Amino acid sequence: MKYRVGAKLEVLCELHGHAFCIGSNIHVIRLDVRDPVLTYLCRNDRGEEWYVSEEEVVLANPHLSPLGELQKRIYEGNVAAGWWKDIKTGEAYEKGNVMLILSKLALVHSEVSEALEGVRKNLMDDKLPHRRMVEVELADAVIRILDLAGHEGYDVFGAIEEKLAYNAVREDHKIENRLKEGGKQA
Repeated sequence: MKYRVGAKLEVLCELHGHAFCIGSNIHVIRLDVRDPVLTYLCRNDRGEEWYVSEEEVVLANPHLSPLGELQKRIYEGNVAAGWWKDIKTGEAYEKGNVMLILSKLALVHSEVSEALEGVRKNLMDDKLPHRRMVEVELADAVIRILDLAGHEGYDVFGAIEEKLAYNAVREDHKIENRLKEGGKQA
């Protein structure tokens, strides 16, 4: 993803393993390619300049990632459709409502269960008949997950990146450990 010169960003950088934000009024003033990496020369509101990588920009601006943009689109569409308010009173549902979060997670579970049935019975979807039921129901599950994340302000993109990095070095995910007695088989 490329940002234009003049784009306003937040930038997250790391110094000695500690993340810090260099400011919320950061503007791209030049694009450079340093080594094989696209970097941005940015200036904050104090006139200080930094070279930052595209990864640092996306980590600080999850809404700018493709998944973050999709999350925003899904959530805003569902807000506009009235799914995030009481339709009788018009009152918006508050962030952090445990019972609401639990009910939304149950809906995610229902979509996954429908995907399971699609696989078990080898079904095509009834609403999108050119697609297999499993893929449509998995799409529904992702839509519900990103909708909930949008309402609660969860950074699913950042969590996925961190979880992928963590899983890449897990001992219990290595084949030799999975082959051992009591190792993970699936």
